[in-house]
Amino acid sequence: MPLKKKREKRPVYSDVRKNYLLTGEWNLPDANEDEQWDVFAFSGDGAAIRAAWEDLREELLADWLWQRPGTRPWPWWDFDAPEPLRLRVGGKGDLIPAYDNPRNLNLGIPRKDDFIKGYLSSYTAKYGRQFDLYDPADPPAFESEASYLRRFGLLSPGEEKRVPAEAWGPEVVR
Repeated sequence: MPLKKKREKRPVYSDVRKNYLLTGEWNLPDANEDEQWDVFAFSGDGAAIRAAWEDLREELLADWLWQRPGTRPWPWWDFDAPEPLRLRVGGKGDLIPAYDNPRNLNLGIPRKDDFIKGYLSSYTAKYGRQFDLYDPADPPAFESEASYLRRFGLLSPGEEKRVPAEAWGPEVVR
């Protein structure tokens, strides 16, 4: 008689943890104190976040894609994106060299504070390199999430038709 293989039970994830995976928010007004502390601890545990995303990816993406076509939640960008950085399509400003790291990206684009501002130009000049400063009149712009997903062939069937027209334009860093 063949032995039956035991299946590992999939962990049960609270709504608060699921919400964190979708929004990055752990401080929810309707959560009780125990739930708040649980998700706060969870938010600092990269291995637990990755494991939860792997367990919940299909479930969470199904709802996400229906409600927000042409976008992906932050764990997708951290764990599944084929390239961490979206294409730059315009604007002025160089990244601070130490900040040129995928861990500093927000949904595939750098944050405004990751670009060299005027007060840093004298410091960087000491190293013999001239940097292009962030220009609020012409800020850096990156391809939209929808454009990135289309470029890599990652839009689900029918998703492209549901992407709003304005979602195809570049995303400006402000």
